[in-house]
Amino acid sequence: MFGKLFGVGAVVIGAVAIFATAGLSAGAYGVSNVVEGGQIMVTGADKAFNPLRDTLFQGNQSAYDTFGNVAVFVVGSVIAVGAALKAGQAVSGAVIAGVGKTAVTTAVGVGTNFVVAPIAKSLAKSAGIDSIWANDIGIGTGFATSVFTAGKVYKACGTGADEAKIMENLE
Repeated sequence: MFGKLFGVGAVVIGAVAIFATAGLSAGAYGVSNVVEGGQIMVTGADKAFNPLRDTLFQGNQSAYDTFGNVAVFVVGSVIAVGAALKAGQAVSGAVIAGVGKTAVTTAVGVGTNFVVAPIAKSLAKSAGIDSIWANDIGIGTGFATSVFTAGKVYKACGTGADEAKIMENLE
């Protein structure tokens, strides 16, 4: 009984956290990056004004990146934990499965982007494409590939139902 009550409380707290804090923070981080990215695409510069980084974080790229990574990771984890709880998994197992699923998906997405983007940029430059467009092609290809790959990994990790069945068989 206590476990179910705790689970319901965790879901409610998670939903509030997504709505009121981390979700908003992750959204602001994303919008701020879109604003900067749009300027970079138009001008071809390596860096442009980022509303959140250059105001709230006073230009500190490292602090800004840490903030963004934590906010996005928290939101992703809460969503995955909620899915595992909905699938009937115990709270502790749901937290482990949800955070693990988010960690693996994040690592695959980021890793894929770091590999694919430079290759696409290099191929575009080799084909005689202007360096600004080559950079944009690299960024776009890396982003699209990382989203696609991370999505496949996220789905492959399951919804929590598989883990719940395994735990039932162990008991």
